[in-house]
Amino acid sequence: MNKKNILLLVSFLLFLAIIVQAWLVLPSLNNNVITHFGAGGKADGWSTKESFFWTQILLSLFIFLLMAGISLIIRKLPDSAVNIPNKAFWLSPERRESTLDTISFYINMINAALLLFFFVLFRDLIEINFNGKNSLDANFWIAFLTFMIFTLGITIRILTLFSSKGIEKGKHG
Repeated sequence: MNKKNILLLVSFLLFLAIIVQAWLVLPSLNNNVITHFGAGGKADGWSTKESFFWTQILLSLFIFLLMAGISLIIRKLPDSAVNIPNKAFWLSPERRESTLDTISFYINMINAALLLFFFVLFRDLIEINFNGKNSLDANFWIAFLTFMIFTLGITIRILTLFSSKGIEKGKHG
């Protein structure tokens, strides 16, 4: 199994973990749960526990299917739909397959990271509702900053990788 498929599997397992987590806590939640926080980190929005449950499931499903779908169909897309620096060089016939493998790998990496962030976010929301807190704690901010730094790093890696025409060995990442 290649790295791209491993990341796709990890993303799917994270999606399943979100479903299991939501399913297990649903009966124990109060009927109204905190689901939104203002800029200061204080609760300012509530929903029913059923709405919270379905939001977790549907948002995670949407992200998983969107990102996995893009990583799987990218080979069918016309070159005009792929936006990378030095596109003509990287999508030339001799480099196209390797380039699209690399793009798929990074899409699956971002998919896994985003679903992991969602898992932590939903877990924190559940804990806040169980503990009777009315604000976000440090765990959320650590997870958020970690995800943002990771995403920035991946973005810089992709831009750096494809901004150069010097790599011609068939493996980019």
